Amino acid sequence: DGAFGISMGDMLEALDAKGGEVPVPDGVSEGVVGSGILILAAEELVGVAIDEARGLLIVNQVHVAQVTQLVPRAEANKLDTSNIQYPNEFYEMKGTPYAVRRFPLFSPFGAPCNQPPWGSLLAVDLRSGKVVWKVPLGNTREMAPFALEMGVPAFGGGLATASGLYFIGASIDNTFRAFDSTTGEVLFEAPMPAAGVAVPMSYRTGKDAKQFVVMASGGNPLGDMSDALIAYTLKTD
Repeated sequence: DGAFGISMGDMLEALDAKGGEVPVPDGVSEGVVGSGILILAAEELVGVAIDEARGLLIVNQVHVAQVTQLVPRAEANKLDTSNIQYPNEFYEMKGTPYAVRRFPLFSPFGAPCNQPPWGSLLAVDLRSGKVVWKVPLGNTREMAPFALEMGVPAFGGGLATASGLYFIGASIDNTFRAFDSTTGEVLFEAPMPAAGVAVPMSYRTGKDAKQFVVMASGGNPLGDMSDALIAYTLKTD
């Protein structure tokens, strides 16, 4: 349950990865590690912003299945780990009989093999603890020939302002967005040269001066890279 694929090949790979049998490492309980491979429908909280005026917590979430595998020490010692790059990860776990290998469950087309959304924004009422709204964050424009508003992974936080806006540029579709903090509606979006793997900054030069929101559009190894620093402000009449 929960497997997803854009094509039949994607689905077969997802189902094969989920159902594959791997011998349990010696001395490890199968109840602990299953078949030696653990597939998690991972939900990562990337960045939290607080809207004090409205009593809201707004958080950027990533929903991507991760594969975690215990590697026996003798096998781990033979591995060349110099070419392992993010999002693939390898941890020595020195002093234990095993190392750990972890990687996202992606299809040959680069799409996550779990059901979308793969990224979302969630607002919680801090007084009641209830979810006020939840919306997908980002589209597949940078992952596929077509842009579907399915939500994509994002690596960075957002900024909530007193005026009721929430700014974020962390999604891997390389887009900076402004949301209505009360409803989750997208009010503004603009393309960037790379994802904003950071938290937006806001400033003004004086009490009555114009306010700016600045985004570092640096990107990460999953997509485009850049050294751009982009400033946005409201138009004045």
